[in-house]
Amino acid sequence: MEQTNRLTRRSDASDRPDDLNCWKPDERAHCLRVECSSDKQFLFPYGYLEQANFVSADGEDSIELIFKGRKVSVQGRYLEEVWLAFQNLSVAWVRPLPPKFALLTKGHACIKAISVEAVQAVDVVAED
Repeated sequence: MEQTNRLTRRSDASDRPDDLNCWKPDERAHCLRVECSSDKQFLFPYGYLEQANFVSADGEDSIELIFKGRKVSVQGRYLEEVWLAFQNLSVAWVRPLPPKFALLTKGHACIKAISVEAVQAVDVVAED
C-alpha cells in the first residue's frame, strides 16, 4: 500500500498530473500554504498580508508577499495567472516545481524557487 504524507496530499481534480502543479487556486482560501520543500512548510493567514508586488523581466517573474514580519518570495516563469489569483486572495498553496518537470509546463506557471525570510518593521518618521 502506498503511503502518502497528509501535508502534501492533493485533492484537486485538475487535468494536469500533480507533479506539474506548482500552485492551486481556491476562492475560499483563508490562508496560503507555502511549501519551500517537503520538510519545510508555512501557513500564512491572508488577514496578515500587508503588501504584494509582481516584477517581470527577461522572461523571469517574481512575486513578493509581505505577511506581518515575513517576506515570501516566489520566482519562476509565467506567474501572471498566479499573481492575478493573489490579487483576489484565492491561492491555496504554492510550491516549487521539481526541475525535471520544468520543461513540461509549456506556457503554464512554473515556480522555480520559494523563500521565506524574516523582515524588520520599518518605522517612517516624517520630517518637518
